[in-house]
Amino acid sequence: MIKIKRKRIIFISSNEPIPTFRRKIELLNRRTEYEVYLIHWHRKKSLINMPMTTSLHVDQTVKITLPDPYGNLLRRFVYTVFFGASVIWKIIKIRPDIVHINNLDMFISFSFLKLVKHDLKFVLDLIDTREDFLKGKMLRLAKFSMRFMDFAFITAPLYYEKYLKIIDPELSKRSVAWVPNAPMRRDFDGLVKTPHRGLQLGYFGFLRGADSINMLSEILAELNLKGQKISILFAGIGIEKPLVEQLADKYSFVKYFGPFNYTNVRPLYEQIDIVYSVYLLDHNKKIHMSCRLSEAINCNLPIIVQADSYQAEYVQKYDIGYVVKYGQKQELKTLLKRIYEHPQELDSKAENCASIKHEHVFENHAGKILDSYNELLNK
Repeated sequence: MIKIKRKRIIFISSNEPIPTFRRKIELLNRRTEYEVYLIHWHRKKSLINMPMTTSLHVDQTVKITLPDPYGNLLRRFVYTVFFGASVIWKIIKIRPDIVHINNLDMFISFSFLKLVKHDLKFVLDLIDTREDFLKGKMLRLAKFSMRFMDFAFITAPLYYEKYLKIIDPELSKRSVAWVPNAPMRRDFDGLVKTPHRGLQLGYFGFLRGADSINMLSEILAELNLKGQKISILFAGIGIEKPLVEQLADKYSFVKYFGPFNYTNVRPLYEQIDIVYSVYLLDHNKKIHMSCRLSEAINCNLPIIVQADSYQAEYVQKYDIGYVVKYGQKQELKTLLKRIYEHPQELDSKAENCASIKHEHVFENHAGKILDSYNELLNK
């Protein structure tokens, strides 16, 4: 019997890989024609480390433990060089056919290897964007590295026109595929809400934006004083974790679950009536589509998002939630008061979520991922 040599794929992540990145890993690892490896940076004592589980064997996972690189430029440079050297050594040892890298900064760091190994395929997984790559020397560096990109997955449709095409105007749309930050069907299929009193919001994922979190807690304090039982459940990790813990100690209507992964996220969504996803916009947040959006849609839960963003346009187009301006306390307070007094208006938005759910289920995008890999390897 002839043994067919499996194609080797290395996934590289600058942090514990987020769920949408891990789902691609799991999808390809289940295929007999691929041999999959994961190399990732585990940041010691970092507030942005998230719990992670995969089905990869211990021999397929390389965890490089280093301190968090954020800080002065020298600190970032030193730790990035250590990480880069470790990754390159593993690439030399494993000898992959495809290197699949999350985000452009990491892609720039390793794409030059194609100058040494011309048949090595590089896949960019654009999960977030950075505005500094759209101007000056950084733009020229990004443009140079894009010469080595064989394919790109993007988590928001606007990442093609509003980001990649600015860097490389000649980039063909055939070299790019949209795969949203979507959950697996089993994650939320058949979800049943837990009965509770009042209105409960959910703020899940990366905890950011102290001003927004403080403003929301102030609004809820004022509404609760008037007898309107509105609470918020926080869950996740991030730079504002200490603030959230402090607010949970101070107010009975603020709860903090702690970090979560996809083995325990379903019960969180069962407890809430609406998803809260409002934070200060940067270039990335104006054009992205968050995990929270896809998860809310899968749970038939309306979502509150920031105005002047692609997410806001999407929410308004399909009438699946609400749009508020960042920092507008009275606008948000009026909205929450209205929803509390007229909760039936959430029902129509939940029905609208169900009508577009098919676009936000990972399995419905698996075919384009596998087709892209087959085409890359058969070039």
